[in-house]
Amino acid sequence: MDVCNTSAADPGLNLATPLRREAGASLLRRGSKLRALPCQATQAVVPSAMEAAQPERLILGIESSCDDTGAAVISSHGRVLGEALAGQADLHAPWGGVVPSLAREAHQAAIDRVVEDTLVSAGKGMQDLDAVAVTVGPGLSMCLKVGVVKARGLAAKHGLPLVKVHHMEAHALVSRLHAPVPFPFLCLLVSGGHNLLLLAHGVGNYTLLGTTVDDAMGEAFDKVARLLGLDLKPNGGAALEKFARKGDPNRFKFTVPLRQQANCNFSFAGLKTAISIAIQKEGLQVPSAAAAAGGASLDSEAASKPAPDDGVAGGAVSPAAAAAATADGASAAGGTAAALTPTPAADGGAEKQSAAESSQPSPSQPSMDVTADADGSKARQTRADIAASFQRVAVQHLLDRCKRGVDWARDHHPDLKRFVIAGGVACNRSVRSSFGDLAEALGLELTIPDPHFCTDNGAMVAWAGLERFNLGLFEGPPQSITDDDAYQDVKPRWPLTNISDSRGLPKSSRGLRIKRLHTSLTELTAAAMADTTAKKARGEAAESDAQAPAVACGS
Repeated sequence: MDVCNTSAADPGLNLATPLRREAGASLLRRGSKLRALPCQATQAVVPSAMEAAQPERLILGIESSCDDTGAAVISSHGRVLGEALAGQADLHAPWGGVVPSLAREAHQAAIDRVVEDTLVSAGKGMQDLDAVAVTVGPGLSMCLKVGVVKARGLAAKHGLPLVKVHHMEAHALVSRLHAPVPFPFLCLLVSGGHNLLLLAHGVGNYTLLGTTVDDAMGEAFDKVARLLGLDLKPNGGAALEKFARKGDPNRFKFTVPLRQQANCNFSFAGLKTAISIAIQKEGLQVPSAAAAAGGASLDSEAASKPAPDDGVAGGAVSPAAAAAATADGASAAGGTAAALTPTPAADGGAEKQSAAESSQPSPSQPSMDVTADADGSKARQTRADIAASFQRVAVQHLLDRCKRGVDWARDHHPDLKRFVIAGGVACNRSVRSSFGDLAEALGLELTIPDPHFCTDNGAMVAWAGLERFNLGLFEGPPQSITDDDAYQDVKPRWPLTNISDSRGLPKSSRGLRIKRLHTSLTELTAAAMADTTAKKARGEAAESDAQAPAVACGS
């Protein structure tokens, strides 16, 4: 995977300026292998005169919210000095979704090496850094904790400030690493666990215009991929997009969701059901009942967190749920994250699974590769037509809601000119090209990060950390690195904002039904900024009093 700007591959897109990074190799780990990735089309960028006049700050960012262990060192001049990423696609594919206990073990196995490789590729040591940033939420708590423990340990050992980063804000702000994107801007965050249409007023200051009332788009892509029997590696969304290129997007006339509702909310559950009905009507064989159901129910860990935000992965799968999806003749995969290959049970049945999060699940029946399906060429073409028709309608649904969202955003900011799309689904070529056309028609400057920076990565966390660090939104070096401290930092259900446009919020939705456990990022940022302003005012007043000439008594 090349991590350079892909505007040449997406004609018509205005992706602003090329990605700014040092000439050198980044490191990417997929599965269990780590390899160097030369960025062939980039070179060292000479800072502007204004940038050169400012002291260059270096931030280490750490990401472990779901199923990618990422780290990066970035500079305040907008350069990615080094990065590394350990992915878990091969680990979770047999189970049809992210298994939290396996993800945690993989994070624990990878985190030290990922950080070490990042520093080596950046040519920097911890003594060269100004701060450590880490994702503290939202996400899977047991996965978040791995990154937080590592970040706290480094910050405490080296006396560095700690910047706590919101995962979705990191996605929203990474576009500003790539190109000048001044506030305010409209932002669509679309991934495996989130569908948010936001108006970004500033760092930590967001207004919600729309959200999903059921599934996120990436989650829907993943579930439809399973319904169609696709190989889920590297993820269901990428597999479906590739397969859809072979199909007729107009063969199946699926209904575009929510066209009767004049708001900016999203819904994909009904469209997913329509796909299931179409598959049944066409007499296509579903790989397995569990896979057709879109995975299985979530356990207490997964159910209490948003679905993973790794781009187009499906919802987290519990050990017990994964066991329920086991095909005949499959058994639990024992051992640690280093022994992840499913092994057949001696008795031909499924072994019992522990409800504990640390237990190992059994994989569901392996997904079929429909390009080699025994159903024949006609059935394969029908599957491809369903995939293409689904993708067309899903993208049109995004376009419909965002077109209205532009009008709403301009009610707040009449001169709004910028539109950012981020998150894993922003890698989809149909999404990128369709929104390029929409932005041009509406007179907007569209910015979409390079696909490498749409999915979870350390650079987005480092950049968001830098933005907050520059505003004084950080903590001093931690005094402790105990497990209790790490869990206090973790915010698995952390709302991005508590401010919303009253015209469009649903009375109930899956996202809004979840009880808020943490104060929103927007509230916390506003309070911190107000406190900083008050302290500054008090300091200036005290300085003014000290400089005032003394007045003699009785004069």
